[in-house]
Amino acid sequence: MMANSRILIVRTDSIGDVMLTLPMAYYIKQLFPQSTVVFLGKSYTQDIVSRCLWVDEFLNADVAVDDQSASDWMKSLELDAVVFALPNAFWMKACAAARIKMRIATGHRLSSWKWATHRPMFGRKNSALHEAQLNLKLLSVFGLKNLPTLQELNRLELLSFRVTEKKRRLIIHPFSQGSALNWTLQEYDELVGLLKLRNDLCNLYNLVRVAFRKSIGVGFCPLLSLTNPPTIILL
Repeated sequence: MMANSRILIVRTDSIGDVMLTLPMAYYIKQLFPQSTVVFLGKSYTQDIVSRCLWVDEFLNADVAVDDQSASDWMKSLELDAVVFALPNAFWMKACAAARIKMRIATGHRLSSWKWATHRPMFGRKNSALHEAQLNLKLLSVFGLKNLPTLQELNRLELLSFRVTEKKRRLIIHPFSQGSALNWTLQEYDELVGLLKLRNDLCNLYNLVRVAFRKSIGVGFCPLLSLTNPPTIILL
C-alpha cells in the first residue's frame, strides 16, 4: 500500500532536533525503497536536510503565511502520509484540512487527538531511550517493529560527502535554544581541547567550532579568553 507513496516528515525547529530526525528518513526508505521522502523544515536547516541521502525533497516551512495557504500547499503535494516528528499544531491542522489520509503523531499531545489519524502512545520525559530512537517509534504505524540500538544509529550514513573534501567535518555547535541545559563556554572549550588530543579523530575529521552571537551575548569578549575559540561565528 505504501510502496510508491509520498511521505512527509515534519520537523520545523532547530538543527540538533532535525539531525536526530534524519534517521527516520533512512528507515522509511528501508521499509519502502520506492517511496518519496519529503521533509518540511525551516530555512535555517535546509542546507543540512538537503545533504541527507534519504530525503528526496525539502520544503521550506517559512514560506507559509496563513492556514489557507498552508493547507492548499499541502494538498497540492499529493502526499499519502505525514509523520509529525514535531507535533506542530499549525501544520497538523493544515495537513488535516488537506485531507492527507495518514497523519501520524504522538498520542501524548492534545493536538494529535484533534488532527492526527494514527497516534502511537509513548512518552519521552521519563524514557531511557535516546531522542533519535523515540522519533522512530512513530514509524511503528508503517511496520517498523524493532528500534535500532545507538550503535546501529551511529553507523548510519545520513549525509552526502563531497569527494573534493579530504576530511569530514566534526561540528561543535554549542548552546541550545532553551530546549536543554547548556554547558558554559569554558566547558565546551575543554571538550574541544580533549578532542584535539585524539589523533584518530583528527586524522578523519576537521574540527569546526560554531558559535551564535545571540547565544554568547553582546560582543565577542567571552570568546577571546578561550583556548580553542570558534572557527565560525554566525550572527
